[in-house]
Amino acid sequence: LLMMPSDRVAALVGRQIAAATGQEMTTGGVRATLWPEPGVTLTDVRVAGPGGGAPLLEARRLTVGVEAGALWGGDVRVRQVVLDGAVIRLVRRADGTVNWAKAEGPADAGSGGAGTAGAGTDVSGLVLPEGRITDGTVIYADEGAGTTWEAKALDVTLRLPGGGAPGTAAFAGSVNGTGLSGAAEVGDLAAALSGKVVPMVLRLTSGASKAEFTGRAGLAPSAATGRIEAVLVDPAGFAGVLGQSLPDLPPGLGRERAELSGDLTWTAERSLHLRGGRLVLDGTAFAGDADLTTAGERPKLTARLTAGALVLPETATGAGGGGGGGGAAAGPK
Repeated sequence: LLMMPSDRVAALVGRQIAAATGQEMTTGGVRATLWPEPGVTLTDVRVAGPGGGAPLLEARRLTVGVEAGALWGGDVRVRQVVLDGAVIRLVRRADGTVNWAKAEGPADAGSGGAGTAGAGTDVSGLVLPEGRITDGTVIYADEGAGTTWEAKALDVTLRLPGGGAPGTAAFAGSVNGTGLSGAAEVGDLAAALSGKVVPMVLRLTSGASKAEFTGRAGLAPSAATGRIEAVLVDPAGFAGVLGQSLPDLPPGLGRERAELSGDLTWTAERSLHLRGGRLVLDGTAFAGDADLTTAGERPKLTARLTAGALVLPETATGAGGGGGGGGAAAGPK
């Protein structure tokens, strides 16, 4: 244990976090480990939030595994990073700044200022054979949209091989009270965090519901364009995963099942555009284009849709009607 450069490893982790976020890391203690692999364990880890706000990250333990050469005075090469019991708080403010990006300009040097969306998040050249989060919590608040997204009991495995190879992630947990698992492949994580649009594949599963996006996306600011394929059983429940709510839809119009496919574009201005789309709500199928904009006092949805036979919900007749009405079918509209 005396041969393990614990302070060097802890300092390396602190420098990487400071380079990415502009914030300092503090710990309750550092101890060397030799099993199951050489490394160090940091306890009571805390990464400060900008401007003295809530911490960006807190964790019970941060374990860093290194190559054995570090025992003999060689370079410290990280093999694995494991965050246990982590709470990660991500905030996008109404002005577009984010709390996880390093601030630019004169305020950069330890100021804890707000970073512009996509600016200063420096993970270029980062190689991580394996990163894991166990029993984690991620809270994402979009102050501009007034929404909060929370994942609990989260287990994540992340691999960043470097050398131009895509990064991959797999996760499982409870999101806004609903079980969700998924996998992602990002062509260039550093470029995506810096605001560039890069190749991305995202697959999500929640119970019997599944969704897959294949295309190009950027993470800060969020933007994407590509192909969406989704089959949602209990659409209202899946909307809860996204922090959204659906109206009480009648049977036949998406209450039980919804299917969506088409070319999807999400812009940094929070507008959503569907082209060549196909939407099936229970037994009713639609085809066409749709645009959702969120600028202004309330969202605006514009759609140009065609439909075959419409399967309308059953409605009860009024007084004197003599019985319940059956479902009705209408021609193309």
